[in-house]
Amino acid sequence: MSRRVDADDAAGMEGFTLIEMLVVIAILVTVTAVGSLGLAAVRDRQIGETARTDIVAALKRARLDAIRLGHRASVVFDIDRRSIRADGHPAIPVSPQVTLHVTTSSKVEQQGLPAIVFLADGRSSGGSIEIVADGRSRTVSVDWLLGTVREAGDAGQR
Repeated sequence: MSRRVDADDAAGMEGFTLIEMLVVIAILVTVTAVGSLGLAAVRDRQIGETARTDIVAALKRARLDAIRLGHRASVVFDIDRRSIRADGHPAIPVSPQVTLHVTTSSKVEQQGLPAIVFLADGRSSGGSIEIVADGRSRTVSVDWLLGTVREAGDAGQR
């Protein structure tokens, strides 16, 4: 059996109009756009934090290697190739969105590249690395006397 729908019956049927559907879609698009902007800011901030974490880990690892193995260990900063290399460990890539400003002793360079050297007794050549990403500046410093690695954190907008 088939049932016919009259115009009088159709008027009583409930549903969404085309205008209502378009309004809902417009709201969803707006919410999605605002949410993606927030996620982009979080991602950019995370890039700078990742670079800082990688640098601190490489420096601390090199210091521990120098003390444990009883000989010098270096961390070399290759700005042109965008990498950080600690002796005996694979190179760590640096994101293109990160800028590094490395300050080390003028006497400590390896193959013309800035380096921080750790000695077997824990001392180091010292230096500082400024990490600029997402409009913020973070500084990691290495004390020359004790060889300790310190994070200055977020220095705010640049």
